[in-house]
Amino acid sequence: MTIAVMLENERLAFHWFCIPVMHFNLFIADIMLPAASIIEILFKAIKRIFVATGFRNEV
Repeated sequence: MTIAVMLENERLAFHWFCIPVMHFNLFIADIMLPAASIIEILFKAIKRIFVATGFRNEV
């Protein structure tokens, strides 16, 4: 196998494997970042309720 063929195969492998993985990771990040902020807001709200009702949670 010549070096040129090996490089071409690696480029194709990169294109077919890495690029879909990167797109998938961006897709996951688009979902997870809003979800994480919503969860954070929920936790802050729950903590506020506990503090308001006199329940002290040591964090």
